[in-house]
Amino acid sequence: MYIIREKRKGGADVILFTDLDGTLLENGKVKTQKDIDALHQFQDAGGIVAICTGRSKFEVVPAIEQGLPYNYMILNNGGEIYDGEKAIIEHRISQKAGVEILDMLVKEKHLYSYFANDDEQLSYYQGKCAYFPSHKPTDLDFIDEYHRSHGFTILCTHQDTDDFSITQKYMDIINENYRDEATAHRNEIFLDIVPAHCSKGTGIKDLVHYLGDKHRTFGIGDSYNDLSMIEMCDVGATFHFSDLSIKEKVQKSYSYVYEFIDDILGGYYELER
Repeated sequence: MYIIREKRKGGADVILFTDLDGTLLENGKVKTQKDIDALHQFQDAGGIVAICTGRSKFEVVPAIEQGLPYNYMILNNGGEIYDGEKAIIEHRISQKAGVEILDMLVKEKHLYSYFANDDEQLSYYQGKCAYFPSHKPTDLDFIDEYHRSHGFTILCTHQDTDDFSITQKYMDIINENYRDEATAHRNEIFLDIVPAHCSKGTGIKDLVHYLGDKHRTFGIGDSYNDLSMIEMCDVGATFHFSDLSIKEKVQKSYSYVYEFIDDILGGYYELER
């Protein structure tokens, strides 16, 4: 087996940045045990695994509980970075901007709306409020709750159909009018609204700098919000089923994450350096 620290020049480590939904997970469940085994193998070889997702800390727990190994987590599209259970980098959407954005979203009857802060994550649709991701209904008033929040880690929205037309409208509004406060990223049908200038790419840059900058980076993801991750890494990969606009940005496409790890550990990309 290829031992990463014996092969790297100057003792620099190798980091694998991996998306969750559509990459390691399908409908919230791990796609294959082979991916989990390969992630362990990558760590055993001296590599660092960093989950890089649009999910909040509340949403990532069900995935981690399925046995996904990791060293670091980049959450909220770069808005937060965790070393194990400790937050090492945190960004927030201000109370004023978050409230204004949510006030717009809840008026659209065809939109689901979500917000997360340090204490809770709630969802809202046509007057009904629930905890998220458990979907457990609550008598809490969604609008009152976000008006009381002192700031937000992430806001989300999506339509009640697979269409993106209404969501696109708000993506454009947010990125045009709130560019100093928030950034909206498309993730298939979801719109992830995160602190300004945050993306998976900035999260990778921040984590690599935190770890000392001397790293060979690999990234794999399937959706539009993964493009900044793919472009930031030394080697980017995606999947055969991904949109052409994503596949055009990578060196190789795969069916599963474990195949990408096999190539890394097998020296495929080292030979191309």
